[in-house]
Amino acid sequence: MGILYEYFVAGVKNALEYKDQFLTELVGEIVTIGFFYVIWEMIYSKVKISMPLTLNEIIVYYALTAFVTQINNFRIDRFLQRAAKTGIISYYIVRPYNYIFAEISKEFGRYILNYSFTFIVFLIVAAFLHVGINVFVFFLYLPFVWVFFIETRVFFGILSFWVTEVWGLRFFYYSFQDLFSGSVLPLFLFPAVIFNALKFLPFPYLNYNLVMLTLGKQGSGLLQGILILVLWDTALLVFLYFFYKKSFFRLESLGG
Repeated sequence: MGILYEYFVAGVKNALEYKDQFLTELVGEIVTIGFFYVIWEMIYSKVKISMPLTLNEIIVYYALTAFVTQINNFRIDRFLQRAAKTGIISYYIVRPYNYIFAEISKEFGRYILNYSFTFIVFLIVAAFLHVGINVFVFFLYLPFVWVFFIETRVFFGILSFWVTEVWGLRFFYYSFQDLFSGSVLPLFLFPAVIFNALKFLPFPYLNYNLVMLTLGKQGSGLLQGILILVLWDTALLVFLYFFYKKSFFRLESLGG
């Protein structure tokens, strides 16, 4: 645990060295929330249909979605890809600790400030718009989402042991995930046949269900959401274990 803490501290220090980038991202998120407010205010004023969320709630929905998106910004996949392509992965393999967990700890430290301030922005937006939220449910549910995000990032990193470039597959997957997790549009706007077809996949539970529960809406239920994510997290973990062992033997390292 000591080495993981050291990597975490190193990540925090790295983040403090790039304060300008952090502030730029924070301002960008605030501007994005303002953009969504303008767009949805126009939609609510023009479309006379019943919505599960009020205008203020939909803005808080996107503010919280911005936070959930932040926790998926880990770059562990790019670290593994770069290490495999350049051959420096042999340098990490011989270290007396798990270099993947160490890098995850460093990434968490690098983004902890972003997480904190983005969540503060979310709380301010919710308070300003007088929208009630359930913070307990949010933080009870969030770790299962975070584990899934980490596992998919690690998968794309290990995939680079097999193919030189994975950015195309990664772009396609994350575009698909953003669409069907409700990050782009709330899933209640989707046709019922698509919404029902997604129930056994992890995507609706990564953002939509989490945000709706935090807003006090039914969503797909807290226990159902956690149970499905636990099943997917466990299945991915087992798959990654064997996938990494298989991929490890494809590495070639020269030196003397």
